[in-house]
Parts: sequence; C-alpha cells; structure tokens
Amino acid sequence: MLTASWSSTGGVAVASTDLPAGFARALHRIGHDLHVRQFNGSVERIEFEARFETDLGAVWLHSNVTTRGSGPRGFGVSGGGIVLDATDEQIVVNFADLVQDQIARTGVAWPKGDARGVLRPVLTSDVATWTDGDSVRAAIGDLAAAR
Repeated sequence: MLTASWSSTGGVAVASTDLPAGFARALHRIGHDLHVRQFNGSVERIEFEARFETDLGAVWLHSNVTTRGSGPRGFGVSGGGIVLDATDEQIVVNFADLVQDQIARTGVAWPKGDARGVLRPVLTSDVATWTDGDSVRAAIGDLAAAR
C-alpha cells in the first residue's frame, strides 16, 4: 500500500509505501498540476491510498478530496486499476484519470481546458499528457508551463 497526501500549500507528501517507486512518482507529477486550472471551486487537500488488490492483480488509487469550504468527501475510487509492472507513464495516466474523477465528484472541474471542458489524460508517443483534443497538450506534471 502507498499512503500519501497533497495540499495546496505543501504539494505531495508520501507517508509510506511498499509499491514500486513509479507509483509515488506518479503522484508527485500529478501534484504539480493540481495547483493550476481548477474551475468552480478549488481543491485544498487530497489524501491518497493506493492498494494492490491481489484478487484483481492491480493497484487501485483511492482519493479523499477536500475542497475549500467543505469537509473531506471520504475515500472513493472509480475507473480501473493498473498492474504493478506498468510503465511510469501508464501509471501517471491511470492515476490522473482516477484523481480527476474524484475531484469532479466534488463539483470542481480540473484541469480546465483552454476553450471548453476539462483536459483528459492520455498517452501521447508514450508520454503521459493532458489534452483537450485540439489545443492543450502538456506532459502531466508540466501543466503550469502550458499556455
């Protein structure tokens, strides 16, 4: 299991982990992007638990999101898990998708696209990337630099 948190003032802090290093690196990259492009509110804190589910053969990231003006929502997860031997880039895309979904459940849109909607995480030439399909293509972890 990996336990970690992100805060708007401190970034990502990993408390403990027995998962391969790529899982913690993924949270750090996503944490860089959590500071920008929030719409309809803002995220103040996220607690993370990444658990390897033996019977499913995959790691699932559970997130507990706190937005400004509200309490924690409780741990939630939706979407798919990721296998232990996935590449760093595959882990980043999977975790970004799961975190994005849990943030959306609070009513906050993240990360907001330039023209409309939210960006989505995809693999582009084997690099974890945010895209809206048209204009924004930034490596996950470098979204603040994208204009």
